[in-house]
Amino acid sequence: MNLDLFRFSPGAYLAPAVDWLNKNFHPFFDALTKLIEAVLGAIETALLYPPPYATIVVAVLLAAFFVSVRVSVVTAIALAFCLLAGFSFPFRSPSRLASWHRATGSSRPRSDPCWTSCRPCRHGSISSPRS
Repeated sequence: MNLDLFRFSPGAYLAPAVDWLNKNFHPFFDALTKLIEAVLGAIETALLYPPPYATIVVAVLLAAFFVSVRVSVVTAIALAFCLLAGFSFPFRSPSRLASWHRATGSSRPRSDPCWTSCRPCRHGSISSPRS
């Protein structure tokens, strides 16, 4: 029995279908992309607007109310670890960082790891590392 006869590549059939959909329904997919980006941007803004401590407290209270106290304890530990590890950088946008530097009189060196490894995204917040 030859097992090469049983090989099935779904990409050979799906790629032309995806190309056809993209060609004929591009405005729909473009609008869908913009809608998803708007919703995710609103969620990101809502989560980044309050201070990190308030976000942690709200997440812990929601976990305790909707799930259980054990889950809220795990949530508190995990988010506190993220806060202490520096995942919640207090100056999330270049303008807030620049205003902090003006207020404290310090300069922003280019050797600063945040500015050398990250880039401002189109929303003004610090995003993924440079590639």
